[in-house]
Amino acid sequence: MNVAGGGGGRLESDDLVQDREIEDGRGDRLAHGHIAGQLHHLVCSVPTPTNIAVWGPWGSGKSGVANLLRGELARDRGVRFVRFDAFKYAENPLRRNFIIAVATALGIGDRKYHEDLYSGQVTARIEFGGGALLRLLWTYARMFAVIASASMLVVAVLAWVRSGPFQQTFIDMVTDVLKAGLAPAALLTSLTVLVSRTLTREHKTDAADSDEQFERLFSSLVEQSKVKRLVVFVDELDRCAPSDVVATLDALRTFLGVERCVFIVAADQQVLEEALTRALQQATPADTVNPYYSSGSGYLDKVFPYQISLPPLLVGRVTSFAAGLVRGRDGVWAKVDVDLIVSILIPSHVRSPRRVKALLNAFVLTYRLAEQRAADGLLETDPSSRAEEIARLVCLRVEFPLFARDLLLDHRLCEHVVRYADDAEAELDGFVSADVKEAAKAYARAQASVDVHLTAADERARRTVRRPARITDASW
Repeated sequence: MNVAGGGGGRLESDDLVQDREIEDGRGDRLAHGHIAGQLHHLVCSVPTPTNIAVWGPWGSGKSGVANLLRGELARDRGVRFVRFDAFKYAENPLRRNFIIAVATALGIGDRKYHEDLYSGQVTARIEFGGGALLRLLWTYARMFAVIASASMLVVAVLAWVRSGPFQQTFIDMVTDVLKAGLAPAALLTSLTVLVSRTLTREHKTDAADSDEQFERLFSSLVEQSKVKRLVVFVDELDRCAPSDVVATLDALRTFLGVERCVFIVAADQQVLEEALTRALQQATPADTVNPYYSSGSGYLDKVFPYQISLPPLLVGRVTSFAAGLVRGRDGVWAKVDVDLIVSILIPSHVRSPRRVKALLNAFVLTYRLAEQRAADGLLETDPSSRAEEIARLVCLRVEFPLFARDLLLDHRLCEHVVRYADDAEAELDGFVSADVKEAAKAYARAQASVDVHLTAADERARRTVRRPARITDASW
C-alpha cells in the first residue's frame, strides 16, 4: 500500500519501522520477558511497602517491560497494576495528578480523589448537642397543645352561639378549621426549616497540601480499592529535566511508605545519579571520607532496596536486532542487501533499540527522497546502485550531525581524516583550505570527543568565510 507521494520515491507500508512498545511476548525481540518474569516474582513475594528500580538507558525497552509485567499480573487475583508517566506531569502538581491517575486506573470516581484535590470540600450536617432534640420535640408539643386548645375553645363558643344543633354545628366548624389549618402547617414547616438551618454546621476541608495529607489520602484510596497489592510502575522519569528528576522523586517519596503498595521506577540510572548528586552537593557538603553517602548512588540505594538492570545490547546483538526488524519486508528493504546496509548504518556505539529504529527510518526517508530526485532528473544515477553511500551519509547525519555538517566544507573530509590519522604531516592532494585541514587534524588526533572537535569547528565557522562546497550526487 502506498502511503504518501506520487511517482517514484513514494513511501510504502513496509518501509518504516514503527517505534511502539511491545504489548505481549509475541513482539519481544530482546527477550525482555525474562526481566518481566523476574519482576513478577519479586513484586508478589516481597513484603510491602517496597520499592524496585529497573535501570536501563533511554530507548532500551523499559516501557515494553511494563506492558509485559502488566500481562503477568493480570492473572493474579487481588493485584492491580497502574502505570504513571512522570514526564507528562513533571511541571504540574505531581502529587495531585498522581492520585487522580491512580484513582482513574482503579475505576474509583470519588470526588475526594479528583475535583476536591484542587478546591477542597464543604460538608454540612445537623448537630444536636445536650438534649437539643428532646427540647425541640417538647417545644413542638407545647405549641401544638396551645394552638389546638385555643382552636377548640373558639370553635365550641362559636358553635354554641350559632343557631341550630350544637353537635352538627361543632363538627362543621372543626372541619373548616382543619382546612384553614393548612396555612399554619406551612408556617410550622418553615419554622422547622429555619430551626434545621440553625442547627446545621458547615465543615470546610481544604485541598490536600502537606505530605501527611497526601499520604493519608493515598492510603485511603488504596484501602477503598480493596486490592491485596497495588503495583505502581513509574515510567519516563529519565526524560525529565535534571531539576524535575529530583522534584519528582521527592514528590513520589510521599507515597512510598503506604502499605500494600509496590513502586517500580524505571529510568536511566546514570541520569538519576547525576541529577541527585548535583542536588545533594548543593544541599550538603561532600563527604570526602565516604563520598558514597553524599552521592546520588547512595540516595538511590536507600530508596530502592531491589534493583534490576536491563542487559546491554552487544554489538552483534544490535546488528541482528536491526536486521530482524526489516528482513523479509517489501518496499525499500526488498531492493537492498539488508545485512550490508545494516552493518554500515548502525555504528558500534549504538545500544538503544529506539536509536536503531530511528536510523532505519532515516535511511528509508533519505533513500525515497533520492528516488524522487532521480525521477525528476536531479541525480544522474539510480539510488539502488548507491544504497551503501546513502547508508553512510545517514549514519553520519544521525549519529555525527556536526561532522556531517563539516563535511559540507569539503566532501573529501573523511579521506583527509584517514590520511592525517596515518601521518600527521601528510600532504593532501589538491587544494584544501586551512579550516578543513584544521578540522581533519582534530578528528584524526581524537584527543577529545567528537562533540568537542565539532564545537571548535563552530567557532572556526564564525571566524572565517566558508567557500562553497562542491556539489556532488552525495549531497542529498
